[in-house]
Amino acid sequence: MVSKMNNKKYVSINAEMLGRAYKIAKRANIIYGGIFIWSSGQGLNIVGTDRHSLIFFHDENGYLGDDFHHESLYFCASKFKKHKKFMQNLLTYKNHKKQVYIEDKTRDEGLIRSIFLKQKVDTLFNFKLKEPNKKSNNNGSSFSVVCESNDDKMLSREVLENIFIKIPKKIFEPTPFDLEKIKLIDNLVLRHGSKSRKLKPVTIHVAESNMLCAICEHAFLISMPLDLGDKTLKEIFKSPQDKDKNIFEIAISEKKYKQIFNDIKKFLPDPGFKNNKKVYTQREEI
Repeated sequence: MVSKMNNKKYVSINAEMLGRAYKIAKRANIIYGGIFIWSSGQGLNIVGTDRHSLIFFHDENGYLGDDFHHESLYFCASKFKKHKKFMQNLLTYKNHKKQVYIEDKTRDEGLIRSIFLKQKVDTLFNFKLKEPNKKSNNNGSSFSVVCESNDDKMLSREVLENIFIKIPKKIFEPTPFDLEKIKLIDNLVLRHGSKSRKLKPVTIHVAESNMLCAICEHAFLISMPLDLGDKTLKEIFKSPQDKDKNIFEIAISEKKYKQIFNDIKKFLPDPGFKNNKKVYTQREEI
């Protein structure tokens, strides 16, 4: 449980979730990336987006104070431009399980800024990394963000509801995959010794038996889910009628997996399944 402060004008969100949401949001052109936080009744939800990608987290230990006068929070990525070190620090291992407190400081600190700095302040929030075993905070462990009513806002609960509605429903039951096997997809794209940041398009399919299939130019990968036990690819694609067929020919047959078949034909015009090509070796020259 998160310990409650004397004043309940604050939000508490997991440090790693906030850090990862910001990691996506900051990818955008300054004004377009953003972080949206709202209560789900129990815990908090947080979304980070750069307009092209969206990451969602639910923090079951998140807390929205009883006296916090905001149903939701939106922060443009530009608000954190001067505080990158703090936000990046949230992703260090030692901070993953900590909470970030976002306090409404409009009445006291905001008033001071308005009077002495002549700064227009509609709302002011203070971000603080909770250090449970330290009496004082280290430098850089807190900062303030000024928000104005005319700030650009690209996310709201209404917008998110529309986004989630458009996410296609799963045809198959949710299937557990080994994360390391999913990471194998990264091996499809050859770097050729270069660290190029060019787009690397890969098509993804979840086929029958919940097999994961990834296809890109010159290569494809088929991976099995965790719930198939000790079975092998050969057993999964075994066909009593076509015992002599290549297992991959069965796996991507036009009849069973039309979309996968079409994508492979698009990326690999000659996969070589029908007629195996003769492989040239030096021995033939002797």
